[in-house]
Amino acid sequence: MAGGDLVLLTGATGLVGFAVLRAALKKGYKIRAAVRSEAKAETVRSNPTLKDISKDQLSFVIVPDILPDGAFDEAAKGVKYILHVASPVPAPHITGEDDLHAVLVEPAIQGTMGIFKSARKAGTVQRIVITSSAAALISMQAMMGQASEDHAFGPDDRVDPLPPPYLNNPQAAYNASKVLALKHAEEYVANEKPDFDAIHIHPSVVLGRDELALTAKDLDKGSNHFALAPVLGENAPTPFPVAICHIDDVAEAHVRALDPKVEGNQSFLLCCTGDEGYEWEDIKVYTSKHFPQAVKKGLLPNSGSMAGFTLKTDPSRVEKVLGIKLKSYEDMAVDLVGQYVELLEKEGAAEKIEVVA
Repeated sequence: MAGGDLVLLTGATGLVGFAVLRAALKKGYKIRAAVRSEAKAETVRSNPTLKDISKDQLSFVIVPDILPDGAFDEAAKGVKYILHVASPVPAPHITGEDDLHAVLVEPAIQGTMGIFKSARKAGTVQRIVITSSAAALISMQAMMGQASEDHAFGPDDRVDPLPPPYLNNPQAAYNASKVLALKHAEEYVANEKPDFDAIHIHPSVVLGRDELALTAKDLDKGSNHFALAPVLGENAPTPFPVAICHIDDVAEAHVRALDPKVEGNQSFLLCCTGDEGYEWEDIKVYTSKHFPQAVKKGLLPNSGSMAGFTLKTDPSRVEKVLGIKLKSYEDMAVDLVGQYVELLEKEGAAEKIEVVA
């Protein structure tokens, strides 16, 4: 167990952040969650999966804006570790007409640098674990299906970002935000030599249960949408790499990276591609196998299409150093589609559905 060490966590109201919160609490850490408002704190506090957590193990600090200098100074006081998960991500309301540097890139850099500077002022922080992305290690050309077949992208790869205006594409800007935030963080540690070290976790497309989702519609968003689209009968012809990882593995990697036995100042890439690679539409096979009743009844049309391609990656450091054997696409599908069916049942849109193990 963690012995009650105090951890500052950002991003607790997101898919990854909430999963990291639950994993850290389960491990015995005391968590101080930085949120933008009391309403956000209540969203986390009232979640049924946290009903057995004692009040002294989870507390909140309000940080309404992460961009000003010193935004995290109070939040970081007295903490031993920081889990910095918060970062802007592409959303439907963000388009190529927006100032993508201001909306996506600058906040990612400033948020990370603000955490580092506040940690140094605090004087008690020993390690910062940062949620980066596979996009910080994999070139934009590879993301577009133009990678060399001989190169397996790994945790020590670094790439150059596209410059503004990032093709007027929010996804390209997001990739650049992760590349640049990583670059600034590594340069800060190398040049400033703070008393703490940093570990970067690089998830690929994260799939699995979202315990903050209250409805089936809530679940079908963000990264989970890539996998659910074929199940729900949607057609998405634009190819997107099938570089995926299970939300449970991502959360566990963050928490295990806090262990002082793990060497600092390194990266971990989480990407499961299977023995021969996956296709997005493989989820239809898994859905028919595990949820045949829901498919037969038409609750899961299982008739959509999603184009994709496999990237060659090397996530072996996760297993060798953190001791995590990455879960398969089928594992992700069972958890994700299973929750979707559960939510349909709760909404009264479906009777109890039999799940085939």
